[in-house]
Formats: sequence, structure tokens, C-alpha cells
Amino acid sequence: MKHTLPVILLFVISAAAFAADGQWSAEKANDWAKPLGWLTGTNYISSNSVNSIEMFDKTSYNPDLIDKELTLAEDLGFNTVRVLVPYILYEDDAEYLHKTFDHFLGICEKHKIKVMPVLFDDCIFEPEKPATVGKQSEPVIGWYAWGWRQSPGRKMVEDENEHPKLEKYVKNFIGKFKDDSRILAWDVYNEPTNRRIKSIPLVKKVFAWARAVNPSQPLTAAAWNGNAELNKIVADNSDVITFHCYGKQPVMMQQIAQWKKFNRPVWCTEWLNRPNGSVLFDIMPELKKNNVGSYIWGLVQGKTQTHLSWGHRPEKLPYTGLWQHDLYNTDFTPYKQDEIDFIKQLCKADVLLEGQWSIEKATNWYAAVLVEKTRITGVNFLPSTAVNDIEMWQSSTFDKETIDKELSWAENWGINSVRVFLNYGVWEAEAETFKKNFAAFLDIAEKHKISVMPILFDDCNFQGGVAKIGKQPEPVPGVHNSGWVSSPPLAMLTDSSAEPKLKAYLQDMVKTFGQDKRILVWDLYNEPGNSGMGDKHFDFIKNTFVWAREMKPLQPLTIGAWRNFNNRMNKMFLSDSDVISFHGYDKVEGMKTKIAVCERYCRPVFCTEWLLRQNGDNLPQKMFPLFAEHGIGIYNWGLVAGRTQTYFHWGSKKGTPEPAVWQHDLIKADGMPYRPQELPLFRKFASGDDSPLPMGEVLTPTADLPPVWKYTERKPADDWISPDFDDSAWKSGAAPFGAAEPNIARSPNTVWKSNKIYLRRTFELSETQRQGLSDKTLELRMYYDESPVVYLNGVKIKDGLFYTNQYETFTVDAAPLKTGRNVLAIECSNTTGGQYIDAGLIGQ
Repeated sequence: MKHTLPVILLFVISAAAFAADGQWSAEKANDWAKPLGWLTGTNYISSNSVNSIEMFDKTSYNPDLIDKELTLAEDLGFNTVRVLVPYILYEDDAEYLHKTFDHFLGICEKHKIKVMPVLFDDCIFEPEKPATVGKQSEPVIGWYAWGWRQSPGRKMVEDENEHPKLEKYVKNFIGKFKDDSRILAWDVYNEPTNRRIKSIPLVKKVFAWARAVNPSQPLTAAAWNGNAELNKIVADNSDVITFHCYGKQPVMMQQIAQWKKFNRPVWCTEWLNRPNGSVLFDIMPELKKNNVGSYIWGLVQGKTQTHLSWGHRPEKLPYTGLWQHDLYNTDFTPYKQDEIDFIKQLCKADVLLEGQWSIEKATNWYAAVLVEKTRITGVNFLPSTAVNDIEMWQSSTFDKETIDKELSWAENWGINSVRVFLNYGVWEAEAETFKKNFAAFLDIAEKHKISVMPILFDDCNFQGGVAKIGKQPEPVPGVHNSGWVSSPPLAMLTDSSAEPKLKAYLQDMVKTFGQDKRILVWDLYNEPGNSGMGDKHFDFIKNTFVWAREMKPLQPLTIGAWRNFNNRMNKMFLSDSDVISFHGYDKVEGMKTKIAVCERYCRPVFCTEWLLRQNGDNLPQKMFPLFAEHGIGIYNWGLVAGRTQTYFHWGSKKGTPEPAVWQHDLIKADGMPYRPQELPLFRKFASGDDSPLPMGEVLTPTADLPPVWKYTERKPADDWISPDFDDSAWKSGAAPFGAAEPNIARSPNTVWKSNKIYLRRTFELSETQRQGLSDKTLELRMYYDESPVVYLNGVKIKDGLFYTNQYETFTVDAAPLKTGRNVLAIECSNTTGGQYIDAGLIGQ
């Protein structure tokens, strides 16, 4: 606990630095720590105590309250606590302190919690006062840690004549518990040099005194600031490395990386500062993934008032900000229930299902995968000649030639993995042929250096059809995925008599291909609960993990979260999987939220469906930096525009014309990219190149860079859209144009209240720029209300729209662009409701 923000370490020490006399070797420390697993707990002081003296004093020790509070800790999954031992109580009555601390250890043991005692402490949060035994002063309400006391206090620390007393304390107290299995480790000194106390000489002595006792537990003292001399001393003398960090995730990650260089167990013995961005959801998964011990500050809000921010004073009451520390109110109700749920899930994640991979195994597996493939860059694949997965796999329509051709295109894009739907109906009708065809598919994929993620079951059923072998229905023109069918037919999933057949299918496929290294991951079930199924078949879905694990596959198992990540279905998918997967058709902020949930499970993460161009955000140039930052394997939907017609938008109706902006798919039927600029982006991402992605050339900006337009609200001459029209008499104004509507966050730069507005914006293109745009897609980005008609150099490039309440992006014809002066012209109307218009052109 401290009152200064953390700083980045200002020194570098070789991991091979000479060990101090008696210091454990790194090998011994690691062998000792390995059986412990992940250590997670809290800095603990009972809520009735203003300081550690009151916690253990004869007049106030309250074992019943401690028992209740440590019940909370055990329920969270905590397995350790860090506790300050008050020197003043030893000086007053050593036998009493030994007896009371032994009793406290018994309570901790009851709750399966190991203890890290802290022998000295330089911290204080009010004017320095000497520690005394007996009744402690009541806290000043609103003052963070008012009654905290240094132990033993500045005078004894700085006066070497007092050190013999302290030596006796260290040797005697450690000696009483030096072989006690309830003690995890000895933290010999908390935050030495705090309040500028000259404690470095004492720190060296305390390590030496403790070593002389030769305890069976390791010794440590935490690095906590940028004092290079002090940090070198604690690093050179500690058996396990400990540090304090109240900073945000990037700061924590820097410190973890720094201390991991010592190749010893590493624990962060103080963290959690919500107002400063040190929050559970960001920090705790990183500690777990890196197997760094975790001790938050603290457990139950009480007389220390550490829920307040550092430096908080009574005059600032009432306190309305985020709690700085602590998890529970004094009445044991959670401060934030979602935090409690999260901690429980994370702490108990190592309680594995039978056959489930450990986090360590999954992490090591993924690291090995990425040695071969720098990034998993995949696609959901059906050949363009298949309307569904029956047509893909059945013997009469299995199309090896098209598969080979299209996977060669995928290889050219940098795609190194494909996610493919298998189908129960094909297996039921012709199991051996089905498996033969799948094996042939694996051969083709391997030829193109592509791994495979097979999907065994699927609840998606867009048009309500029932899977049947044989000739499949022709796609309905204009309809997204008109021929898709679930696997198996949905009625089988709630028919208990069908379960043995479905189990046999799953186990046959996993047994047959479960040792095939060309398979990357088994995705057991696509979007369970879709098509109105909900959780009617919850037990069946959960059993798919059990059945697959009975076949002992080499590969990890997963089911992707895809809708409400907090419902019981999705929580089960996330907790039962070996590796985490999810579907994300969201904008960037929504995708970040989903990734944050997935990362709480500390396992490799795959986004197994994404790419929704029409929302303007779920695009390669927007998503690749996010995926790269989080190390996520990705599979967009889909590859080649074909009989599934997934380039149409969800819900498209019969006869809908091909949309200007495709929803999914990368490649046209002739092998040419739908958007040529996407090809280098995929290649670049797959290669691991993290240099800035190329952005489109802004020809005319939207209001992100306020453009000045010429405009009039009176009907102009018929040739107003012509580049040569003289608009000098028109007004000038910055977009957006419209009427303010705060309820939907519309705030125009230029007010427009009439029924019609006409806009003109000129921009220049050099010959080089014009030639450079020849292989790019021209995009119109526009926020409109209502019925805009858009012209480029007198040529209509967009109309037929009504209104929107956000920016949308449309691919438009670039042919009208010319070298020299160009004009973007827009007519926009207001016939009902609000009015708003802004537009820009981007060469992608």
C-alpha cells in the first residue's frame, strides 16, 4: 500500500547476477513454486481494525470476524493472504503474539489459505505517530488509512543501536514458524524508504538475519519504486521476486517482463487502483496468463478506509468516486457483483473438466502453432459451387477441382487456415465416403499450407429447410444463404432417442481424424441456440465436450460464444473449451468488449466469424490492428462469392440486386478481389508485419476534418452539378448541415432548416494521384437525412437512399474522377422529421 503512483523500473540487472549468501538458486525457487500453481489472494486486515496492531492486539483480536471474512476469500478462490506482523506486539508480549498468530494461521488453514507475513513496514498516511499497544485511535472519517502505523517506526529503523532488538524479533518470530507449511513465504520488509526513511541498511540486515534462521520458506521484499539501489538489493536477496504496481495494464506488463528476466517465481504483492486504471478485468488475466502471483489490496471495506483514494481527506466527503481498493462492503455484500463473479471464474479456471486442457497446455500449444504460422489468418470456407455443407461433402457434388483452385487463391491471400462445416446428414447416409472426401480435403488444404478447423454441429438454418441428401435447392436470387441447413435437423436435438446417433457421428469423426496434425482445432458446435433453439438442448451441447474428449484428440476443443456472452449457454462454451472462440460482427468498440470477456479465461483466443462491411467498421483495416494487438487467430466469412450468396446482406429479399457493399466474401467468381486493397492487408497481417496499415487517400473529408462546402437552399440552375458551374454567389459553410437533435447526438456545423439544400465541394487531383487511384475502390462516406442524390463531376453516383442516424460507407463508381478540378455535388431533402447531411470521398 502506497501513496505515490508506480514508475517504470530505472535499472537493469542480469538474471545471472551472483546470488547472495544463502539465497535460493533460481532452479530451487522454481521447483518449489511449481506445485503451488497460480497464487492469488489479497493483502488482508480485518474490517474492524484500523491497523495491524488492532487486528492482533489482546483487546481487539476477533477470530470470528476473521473467519467470516476469510470465508469470503475462500469462496472467491483465493489461496493466499499477505499480512503485516506488528513489531510493537512482539516487543510487548512475544509469547502472546506467537500464540495469536498461530491461531490466525489455523483459521487460514481452515480456508485453504497460505500466509505471507510481512515483518517490517515503512508506510504511514498521517503525521508520523509512534505505535502503541492496546486500544487504537478511531479513524478520522474520510481519511485514507488514518490510523496506519509504521513498524517498527523511524527511530528504531534509523538508529543502529536499536537493531539488536529487531534482530531478536526477526530470528525469534521466523524461528517459531520456519517449518510451518501454513506459511507461504516471508516478506521481510514492506516498501522500505517510504516517507524517506533511511532503511536500506536495515533491509540488508533483515535478509541476513532471516537467512541465519534457514526457514523452509523463501524470502522476499518487493520492489515498489524507481530507487535503483533498493531494487537491486531486494532483487539480489530475494528467493522469489515480488513487486508492487498500481498502474494500468501496459505498466503492469512492462514490470512483469522486467522481473521475469530473473527466471524466478514472480508475484505482484500489491495492486488494484480503480481510479488509476488498475482494474481487475484488465490486470488479473495478465497475471494469470503469466503465472505471476496476485495480491490485491484489500478484501473488506473497514476502518482503514482504503476504499477511498490516496490522499482523500474529510473535507472531500461524501466520496462519490470509484473505490480505490477492497472488494466487499462492511456488511459483506459485493462492491461490484461483476467483479466478484469475474474473480471466481478466473481463480477457479484451473479446476478442469475431465480431459480439458490446462491453461498452460493451451498456451504452450498456441505458442508452438505460431512458430509455424506467424498469425492464424483464416476464412470460413465452402467452395463457390456449394449452396450448403451437404452439397460440399456428399459424393455426387464433392468438387475437388474447385476446392483446389479456391484454396490456391486463399494461399495467395496469405490465408493459412480454414474453418469448414461438416454435416451429420452426409455422415448418416454415406459415412465412409464422407470421411474419404474429408481426408481428400485435408490433402488439398495441406498442399496449400492450410490447416483446418472442422465444425461438427450447427444450429443455423436461415430459411427453415431440413437437411436431405441428394440434389440441393437452387439458391434464391438475392437471398443471403437461402440453401443453408442445420446439422443435424433441429428436431433431432430435442429427441432423446436420436442422441446415440449424434454421439456416434461426433466420436467417429474425432476418432478418425483426432490424431491428424493437419487439423488445428475442433469447433464442436456453431452458434448453438440459433434458429429459435435457445437452451433447449443445453445438456446435449455440454455433452459434446465429454464425447469428444473420450476420443483423446491431439487438438484442442472449442465452441464459440456468439450472442449474449453472459448467459448460461455462452458461459458454458467459454469455461468448457480448451481454447476460446467467438463471433464478432461488431464495430471496433463492441469487438473490444467481446475480446475483453474472452481474455478473462487466459487461453488462446480465436475470432471464428467476422467481416461485416456495411457497418463501416468491421473491416480489415479496422480489425487487423485490434486482432494483432491481442494475438487473436481470425476466420472471416467467407472466401469466394458463390451459391451461398453471403455477399448479400442478412435478411435480403428475393430479387434484391447485388449490393454495392458486399456483406461477406473476399473474391469474385473469376478469382479477382472484390476490393483489391484488401488483398495486401490480408497478406500483411498474416506475415506478422505490424507497421501501420495503409489507409485510403481522403479526396474530400467528412466533418472529421471539417470541409467547407458551397451551398444554397434555393433551387439552382439545372447545370448546378457541372464542374464548370459558377457557385461564387452561393454561401460557404462547414459540414454537417442540418438541425440540432441532441437526443440522437446530431450537432451540425451549419444550420439548415429549409426543405431542400444543394451542396458543392471542389477538390484537385494531380495526374499521379489519378493514376494511383485507378486500382482502388472509391468509397462515399455519408450521414444523410433524407433522400440524398450524389453527383461526381456531373455523373450521378448514388441515390435511392432514405435516411440514417450514423455514417455509412458505399462503394461508388470512380470513373468520373479526372485530373485537375473535380466537384462532388449533393442534393438533399427534408420531407419529414429531422434533416442532416455530410459526405466525403475516400480512395481505398
